[in-house]
Amino acid sequence: MTRTLNILILFLSTLATMNSLQAQWVQTNGPYGGVINSMVASNQFLFAGTNSGLYRSNDNGISWDNVIIFDAIYPPLNIYSLTMSDSAVVASTNMGIYFSSNGGETWGPYFGSINYRYPFQLSALSGNNLAYAAGGSIGVVGLDSTFHDVTTFGSYLLPALPMGVQHVVQSIAFKGNIVVVGSNHGIYESLDTGKTWVAADSGLTSEDVNAVAIGGNKMFAGTDSAGVFCSTDSGRSWSQFNLGLTTQAIRMLAVHGDSVFAGANGGGIFFSNLNGPNWNPLNPGWSNPVVNCLIFNGETAIAGTDGSGIFEFSGTWTPMNSGLLATATTSFASIGGNLFAGSHGGGVFLSTDNGSSWNSVNSGLTNLYVNALLVRGDTLYAGTYGGGVFLSTSSGQSWTPVNSGITEKYISSLAASNGFILAGTILPPTAPSIFLSPAQVAAWADSGIVYISHDGNTWSVLDSGYLTVQAVAVVDTNIFVAGSLGVDRYAASGGLKTVVNSGLPSNASIYAFAVNGNTLYAGMRQGEYLTTNQGANWTPLNFPTTQPNTVISAFAPDTNALFCSTTVTFPNETEATNGGVFVSLDNGDDWKSGNAILARPTTSSMVCVVNHLFPFGTNLYAGTNGFGVWEGNIYQMIADDAVKTTKSELPTEFSLLQNYPNPFNPETIINYQLPANTLVTLKVFDELGRLVRTLIDDRQSAGTHSITFNASNLATGVYFYRLIAGSYAQTKKLMLLK
Repeated sequence: MTRTLNILILFLSTLATMNSLQAQWVQTNGPYGGVINSMVASNQFLFAGTNSGLYRSNDNGISWDNVIIFDAIYPPLNIYSLTMSDSAVVASTNMGIYFSSNGGETWGPYFGSINYRYPFQLSALSGNNLAYAAGGSIGVVGLDSTFHDVTTFGSYLLPALPMGVQHVVQSIAFKGNIVVVGSNHGIYESLDTGKTWVAADSGLTSEDVNAVAIGGNKMFAGTDSAGVFCSTDSGRSWSQFNLGLTTQAIRMLAVHGDSVFAGANGGGIFFSNLNGPNWNPLNPGWSNPVVNCLIFNGETAIAGTDGSGIFEFSGTWTPMNSGLLATATTSFASIGGNLFAGSHGGGVFLSTDNGSSWNSVNSGLTNLYVNALLVRGDTLYAGTYGGGVFLSTSSGQSWTPVNSGITEKYISSLAASNGFILAGTILPPTAPSIFLSPAQVAAWADSGIVYISHDGNTWSVLDSGYLTVQAVAVVDTNIFVAGSLGVDRYAASGGLKTVVNSGLPSNASIYAFAVNGNTLYAGMRQGEYLTTNQGANWTPLNFPTTQPNTVISAFAPDTNALFCSTTVTFPNETEATNGGVFVSLDNGDDWKSGNAILARPTTSSMVCVVNHLFPFGTNLYAGTNGFGVWEGNIYQMIADDAVKTTKSELPTEFSLLQNYPNPFNPETIINYQLPANTLVTLKVFDELGRLVRTLIDDRQSAGTHSITFNASNLATGVYFYRLIAGSYAQTKKLMLLK
């Protein structure tokens, strides 16, 4: 998924300092869900492995808590797979294999013959034996009670493939002495606990095997494009097992009792008797879910999806995601008091209470991988990864596809002017991750297309031939496109393409644009750049971070104060040392470090990527890549920044500034300036002149000062605040609206 970048520019007619107010980020109540890679159930707990840590439930999935897999240097973030025996839960992670023998309360790393701290995609337990997969290597070891290996049964390096093609182990099944491994290039098995290995894919018509399972005396294989296969002779031969399946793209398999279950790529779950095939859908209440894993808590089926979180089957599938803050939020938009969040795998969420609660609004949205949201009038548009463009005229309550003329439906970005809408596309998931030859590049060169629509329903091609289109924007009468080789400019009415890369790094990898009047900002790995002359030349902003290969992960505009975010890393429980949210009050010349204003996202994470920043009301909302949505007060951040940047500039005269915001509910900020040390009183009165609050009554030093007025216990109405400092006196009006 392409990260959406946004720098936020906000207007304040006066900037002031704050002496006592600390800007803080808080995690909103959702959106709940996320990518669930694996699940296991014990007698007491359910465990869910996500791309942003491990979660545990002690109430059968009603609520979830983040679990710390502790490591003194760097705890694991990506939990690829979970498995368990009678005495232990085992997690395969991006930082090695970990185990817990006390229900997840404490964890220890596996130390043995396989490399500690190496990413392990998969592991499986059979008794005290552990089968594992790391890179192109598979093997089996025997363990003692302290999870140290006492026996190395054998290991196997998957055969070499043509240059540029890598083996990826995608599933493991382990039962008794039998180990079966599914890979992107066939099936490998051992019938003697890993001592010897053979290729076992005779009869398979697709070698891309996503899932394997063992049930009774049969083996099952789920493939990417040919459905399910079954072997009754220990893997020596396979035959199709597809009667009743309505899709051939299988992501997972599970055996429970006398039944085998298959999770489809967008088609939900099917089940069949082991002696079938006779597949039937198990999908009431679901709309095109992508299922990654299925477990049983007793006889209750629980499914983990690829972005929508966890569901339980009790006649229909119902979500059970409370506390599961693993959502990858990609984009925001607002209509009136409604705040929308697009997510990768969970579709679109709506909050009508500033993030206090979120609800999915996906009726008619047949693709839940939302990369971009756009508002045009009262119409909300969603650009999806694989489903093209959808629109809603009912605040997300229902969606309609609007793809007439769109042939490449992997949408990366949306932009609009008064007369048209733009949509950019990127490489599909079938494209290679690394291009090794000009011929390979040429084969995918038309994946990046810029579409234009004048009515929001039908589209035509503005230009094609891009490998990928990362972002689109409109400045004045010009269209700007960020492709894989820099920036191109088009006249809004059409016309020839002009390359506008002067001043940009030669290897610029631009993630998004932001527009502020005639200024265009571009965020990239190398920092942020701006142009004020339609791309004739670009100027780098003086961004402060020294983090290597920094990905500028978010920025969006309005008018005067800039906010920008990068990847955040945390060496301890409280503070970030690299990255975060940064603010500039002078168009990028000087920045305040975000370390003081961004809290650590979760107790188990050390890296947080912010995909999008969005102003809504008095708050700045941050959509993260796996930690839900966070919010921080805009005015506090700006005022807190001003104390850092202007404290050496003493005012030359007394001044009482207008409060921000105004009208307000229930808090507002009052700023004032003192040219000398003096006695200060600041009081608030109602319309009848009655004193309702004394905010300041003390001697203060020269400088710019600020205080927050909280009127939560006052009634709606007009109030007056009066500053007396020495011989200076000034009164201003403020309005409380509840």
